[in-house]
Order: sequence, then structure tokens, then C-alpha cells
Amino acid sequence: MHSALLIDEVLEDILEHCADWSSNDYRWTLSQLARSCKAWKDPALDRLWKRLDDVEPLARLACRDDGKTIEEEAVIAYNFKLYASRVKHVVFKSTPQSSLVSRTLPSFPTFPYLKHAVIQGDGCLLPPQFLLSPSLQDLDVDLRGTRNCAGVRHRSHQLAETLCNVSSLMTTLQKLRIKGFMATTLDHIIPSFASLRSLTLLTSSSLSVDTLAALGELGNLQDLYVHASNLDADDFTQAISLQTSQPFPVLHNLRIRAQRSLFCAILDVIPSDTLRSLYLETEESAQGPSAWNATFTLIAAKASNTLIDITLDQILDPEELESNLTTSGADTRFAIETLQPLGKLRALRRLTIDAMLLPDFTDRDIDQMASWWTQLEHLDLGGLPDGQDHAEAPKITAAALRALAKRCPRLRSLSIPLDSASCSQEPCGAVVVQQKALERLVVGPPPADEHVAAFVRSVIHIFPCVREIECASADKSLSVDVQGAGRAHALDVEHPKGTSDGFANGQ
Repeated sequence: MHSALLIDEVLEDILEHCADWSSNDYRWTLSQLARSCKAWKDPALDRLWKRLDDVEPLARLACRDDGKTIEEEAVIAYNFKLYASRVKHVVFKSTPQSSLVSRTLPSFPTFPYLKHAVIQGDGCLLPPQFLLSPSLQDLDVDLRGTRNCAGVRHRSHQLAETLCNVSSLMTTLQKLRIKGFMATTLDHIIPSFASLRSLTLLTSSSLSVDTLAALGELGNLQDLYVHASNLDADDFTQAISLQTSQPFPVLHNLRIRAQRSLFCAILDVIPSDTLRSLYLETEESAQGPSAWNATFTLIAAKASNTLIDITLDQILDPEELESNLTTSGADTRFAIETLQPLGKLRALRRLTIDAMLLPDFTDRDIDQMASWWTQLEHLDLGGLPDGQDHAEAPKITAAALRALAKRCPRLRSLSIPLDSASCSQEPCGAVVVQQKALERLVVGPPPADEHVAAFVRSVIHIFPCVREIECASADKSLSVDVQGAGRAHALDVEHPKGTSDGFANGQ
């Protein structure tokens, strides 16, 4: 064996390069390495036991036998502690077996170096010593997966008691994610985790307005993602008015599903120039200027210098979507007047509008957007929404692409509802500003088969460095890889390398 393989740093580098193998192959290799050489044993075992998808392997190590001698029992205890100390990531899917619990002491951590734990199902009933690690910083809790309401409440309540008994979590836990129903006891203790930097609460109606307001007192909270559709804005304002300190002092990233009035109530108390990313999910159908004006005006006032990324996500149920498709009300679709207040966001780099209804944008509107946000790197205005081929066709033409190429030199990714036929009709010899940053373009619907080559030539003429072009509608998709064509013979593409599929027709 080469002496270099006895150097820990060299071996660790080799093992790290193998980490992208399939899980089974990687784990089998590590087990063989641990058996083959003493110098490789500890590095291989550290990686093999670093992540446990279940505590069953440890339970087998801890299996007791009344017939064992004191010496044999001591060896088992030693091996158990040796392997448990290697675990840094673990998934609790069920209540730990009694043999495993008996190997642990209530006042000492079972996993002394545990950093990340996932708790699912009956794993919520685990004893406190399994979470006592002073290194534990990341906790995922999944309270879904059963229709037994009493069982979910019992698990949630028991988990709350466990977390209360692990006082170290209040000062060490940095990331907490909870999905599913929260019992009142669990809901109320969340604001006690003073060290939290990132919090996700996808808990439907079990999140109380008092808890949401209390989160404002977490002085380290930078990332917040909550579902709060059931909460009233006035109740939140009243609850948070009782706080004496500045709410959400360092909140950088906010993602929330709620009514627009609650968006405004939260934005109103956030300090100016702290928000960097904002993801707003709305279940309200109106998307016109009158619906969004107050919210967007407040966003511009609070984060005009710092907001880099904003996403607007429209969520409608099928009946509501069908109702809006049959009406022609302008207030149900995003329009340039809707976004007007956001034109003051000087730092904006990414804008995404994920609308279930086709936005009402024209070439002139796109040119206006490009003049507002000249530093854009990602612009996603959506393609043609599924099932809307019978609706009004996109008004955006190749002129919008030329405007973006001229005004947004940093744009790397673009998704836009485009009349692709207009690109096919563009004269290839026309003089345009060539933008060389764009790498990916997604449009809809795709051009007719006989116009694909002309369409690709027109796009490459404007964006000569584009690598990928995708077009989609409800019944057809087109994906074009222009990596090769876009370099040597960008304007001579006759048969671009791509695929075209007819989904609706079963082709």
C-alpha cells in the first residue's frame, strides 16, 4: 500500500470524491475499508455512521442478553458509545426500542455530536436524551401522515414536552422546520428558541396569531417561512403592539402564504432596509393595481435599497381558476400598472411571477420593466399556464426580447409568455443589441414545426450565448440545445438539436 494512503487528509479527500456514488455502493465500500486496514478504520466508520436513516442499527448494537458476563456487557456498552458518538445526522421514524433507551442516561446525550435530527411519526415520542446534544443546530419535525387526529395531537404534545426538557435547544438550535398539526403546547414554545436563525412553520390553522407575533421577538431570526392564511391582520397588529422592542430586527428572507392585509401588517412592523428576499403566496384571485397597490407601495418604502429577490405566487383552486378564465375582468391578471410601485426597487436582481392566469403584459410593458430593473439577472413572468391555450394569446413579441437585451445586460435566465411566431418573422439581418449573458430562455407556446429553425436563429441573433431554449403549451413542448449551434454557426442553424412532444395527443 502506498504510504500516501496512510495520511488522513489524503484518504479523506479520496472518500469525499466517492461520496456521490449510490448510497448502497458507498456504504458497502466504507464497511469494506473499515475491515481491511486499521489506519482506514476510523475515517471509514466516521463516514459510515455519520448519517443514520433510522436508529435501528444502534438498537441492534444495544441489544441486551441476560446471559452475558459483566465483561461482555462492558464491551457492548463501549461499542455503543463509540458508534453513537460518530452520528451527526439521524432520522427518528419510530419510538426508540427499550433496549436502546436502556443504554442511555436521561441526563446525558445519546448522540454527543449530533447536528441535524429529523423526527417523523412515532419518533415524536422519543425520550429527551436523544436530543441533548450540545451540537444540535438543525431540527426537522413532520407531524403529518395520519388521519388519526387524537394520535397527531398526542405526538405533538409529547414532542413539546420533550423539547421543553432539552433546555440546551433554546440557546443552540438555529434551524427549525415543522410540518403538520401543532398542539397548543408546541405552538406556544416555538418563540422560546432564542437562537433561531431560520424557521419554517407549514402548520395550517394550528399556528396562532399570538405565536406569529411573538416570533418578532426572536432577535436572530433571519429566514421565516409560514403558512398563515387563517390569521387576521387586525389581530396580528394588536398582538404585536404589545411588544416593547423592534419586531423582526434582522429578518432578511420572508416567505409567507396569507391574505394581503396580513402581508401589509407584517411589512409595516419590519425595520427598513433589512429584507433581501420576499416570497408572497396569495389565495386571492384579484391581481390588478387596486388589489396590490398598498402592499407593493409598502414593499418599496421598506426595502427599496435592499430587496434583491421577489416572487409573487398566485394560488387558485380549480373552480376559482375556471371562473376567472370565463371572465374578462382586468383586475384578475397581473398588469404593468400592478407592478408600478415596485419600480422603485433599485437593488432587484430576481423577479418571479408564478400566476395561474396569463399576465396582461405587452412589449411596451416589458420595456418599462427593463428600464426599472436594469440589474436583473433572473426574470420569470411564466409561460403559458396549463389549460389556457383557449384563452387570450400572449401579446409579447420579439420586440420585448430586444428591449431586455438592450436594457438588462446581466440577465441570465428569462421565462416569458411570448408570441414565438413573431420571432420567426423577424429579419435575421436586422441590427440589434446582442446580449451575451443570457443562458436559458423559456417561452410559450412553441412555434409551428416549420418555423422552429427561424425562431431559434432569431433568438440566437439577440442572445448569442444562449445555451437552452424551452417552449411549452398544454399539448406540445419543445426543448432546443443550442450549445453547439450557438457557437460556430449561430446564424446558420437549420436543424437544431431538440425534442418535440405532443402530450395532449398522446404522440
